[in-house]
Amino acid sequence: MGNPAAGPRPLRGIVLALSLVLTSAVHAQSPNLVAPPRTITDISAILEQEKPDAGRFAKLKASAAAQPPGTADQKILAQFYFDRGEARGTLGRVAEAIADVRMAIDLARSRGMGRPVLRYQQLLGSLYGWSRARTISLDTSAMASAARRTASVAP
Repeated sequence: MGNPAAGPRPLRGIVLALSLVLTSAVHAQSPNLVAPPRTITDISAILEQEKPDAGRFAKLKASAAAQPPGTADQKILAQFYFDRGEARGTLGRVAEAIADVRMAIDLARSRGMGRPVLRYQQLLGSLYGWSRARTISLDTSAMASAARRTASVAP
């Protein structure tokens, strides 16, 4: 007699048949794989196709270097600091980007702009991750912002 732990023979046969059917179905659906480039010429051709976009880079640099608009409208200023912070972050100027996005959050909160604040905080979290400042959290940032607002109101 067979191994009692192996289960009844008909069940093992069904399991084996199902596994063969499923395996063949998976292999039938897999696309044909193309071999990776094998020579330096092939690699150079791929790199040539993936050159940086000079126009996009110039726009990012201009956005990152922009000066704040001469307006007192906090909504416009919040959007400006967010956009500039995003451009600076994309260029790798993370510390400057963090400062800009924090300013955007402060301005947006003072204006009661709920939805943009969430988007600004999302970028701020990404920037903190890129800067490897793991000890700083959005909660800490929010508490610091609240403390600054309270200090500016106190007599």
